[in-house]
Amino acid sequence: MKPLQLSAADEQMLAALGQYRLLTMQQIERLGIANRKHAGERLKRLAAAGYVDSVRGSPMAPGVFWLTLKAAKHFADVFAPEWAQSASAKGFSGSAHLGQRVATVDVCIGLRAWAERTGYQVKTLRTDFDGGSADLKRATSLTWNGVTYTADALGELIDASGAPWVIALEVETGGHGERLDNFQAKLQHRLDVISGRHIDRAMNRPPGSRAARMLFVFKSAAMLGRALKSLPEPAAKHWQAIFFAALPDVVENFGGPWLQATGERRNPFQPVAS
Repeated sequence: MKPLQLSAADEQMLAALGQYRLLTMQQIERLGIANRKHAGERLKRLAAAGYVDSVRGSPMAPGVFWLTLKAAKHFADVFAPEWAQSASAKGFSGSAHLGQRVATVDVCIGLRAWAERTGYQVKTLRTDFDGGSADLKRATSLTWNGVTYTADALGELIDASGAPWVIALEVETGGHGERLDNFQAKLQHRLDVISGRHIDRAMNRPPGSRAARMLFVFKSAAMLGRALKSLPEPAAKHWQAIFFAALPDVVENFGGPWLQATGERRNPFQPVAS
């Protein structure tokens, strides 16, 4: 069967779905690809041709779109080689973590937009639901000294001066009630990862590299406030490389001032006190 003739908007949507793996209609608009009406028309055409699949929205999560294996087969030569790895037969139907994954994509879109405005280069940026390796290891899993840490998203950035940075993003949505259960259950492990510079060592970063940053993003300002009040020993040294923000603020401006455990507002991409 001859592949569908793609319009410019079609190509942009397929490319974006390959980059982020899943997108909502609102995110497609936010990326500047097309307005809601036009995007809906193009997606309907792509779905009819079997190149895009979707799951309807619910009270717990918005509807999302993703690439099919047919799209990967027909257009692998149009896009970069890794693009086809984002296609899926199952997609995200029935995913219990869909709302959290949509929020993670929101953060990644915000990061890329901020980097483009400020002269930062996004060298790599992957999420834990990106295509993994042949041994089924998740795309953001890092193992060092027998300990595995898996971030919601992991990025390598180069700032305007040429200095490299690594960030581990943790996106906490807490379900309908914005619970802190997941955050609190995993907090000690994440603190151990930062204290031992686990991320830097697992990635074989050269000695003298700036310490990796761990950035926590919470679904709302209220959830963020409750999380900050629950932190143990906020003046402890390990918190210096850890930053906090609310999702609406990160969507608006990823590069805005982030909070630290002490309540101080700082730019994550600055050296921390020794």
